[in-house]
Amino acid sequence: MSFPDYDAALHHALHLCGVQSDYWDIFGHQRYATQPTKIAILSALGIDCTNQQTLEQSIDARLLSVVSRVLPPCVVAGASGTIELHVPVGNQ
Repeated sequence: MSFPDYDAALHHALHLCGVQSDYWDIFGHQRYATQPTKIAILSALGIDCTNQQTLEQSIDARLLSVVSRVLPPCVVAGASGTIELHVPVGNQ
């Protein structure tokens, strides 16, 4: 996946990993994470943020791992519940 610049790729990686880049403090002010903070969080999640190319490669790898899963990372189901399986075409 290609992005126009590093910041756009960084934003997409945050979204892909479920990380918010802002929050509201107790006084009602919106706070934004700095770029070094975003990079530190994504790096801790296994995303290589060294440069735009490695970031894009990490995004592609993360997307591939998500779409190729048979089961989500965590499933909570009751005894009578059903579990949906994702079976990619050709793996039947």
